[in-house]
Amino acid sequence: LLLEGKARIAGRRGEQARAGTLILAAADLIERQQLERFIGPWIWGTLAVLTDDAQTSERALRQGEAQLARGCLAHNALRFYVSAAETSLMSGDYKQADRYAQQLSACAHVEPCRWITHHVQLIERSSAWLLTRDAAKWHALQAARRDAEQLGYVATMPLLTQTVTVG
Repeated sequence: LLLEGKARIAGRRGEQARAGTLILAAADLIERQQLERFIGPWIWGTLAVLTDDAQTSERALRQGEAQLARGCLAHNALRFYVSAAETSLMSGDYKQADRYAQQLSACAHVEPCRWITHHVQLIERSSAWLLTRDAAKWHALQAARRDAEQLGYVATMPLLTQTVTVG
């Protein structure tokens, strides 16, 4: 988990090579130590969002989804679906991003969670704006971003935030 955090920080600093090295080390470690049920999907989601290689990203998303289906700790679903949606949005697969948003939303059916509700809304509004570039959708997206600032969630999807900064 600490390697994942270091990888995200390196990515935010623009140190892509270091970010890739760190997240690959984390993925290798969880597999060698058989920690997939504890932190696997979380790590694979981060790998998918940090890598520049489309095949590696797709493989990581498949691994994360497969592990979620086999069962693991709940925090994995929350982090995986957000990273998977960000990855999909960044690659232009808005339908896939919406699917991940729906899966994230389903996590809140048992117990409502503001973090989930906010991120589902942000994913859906980002997808709608990226798909149409409509002014009304831009304003809706900006409202979600203001909400993120108030809630302290601005660092959760940094690549998407950088992409959708101009209307």
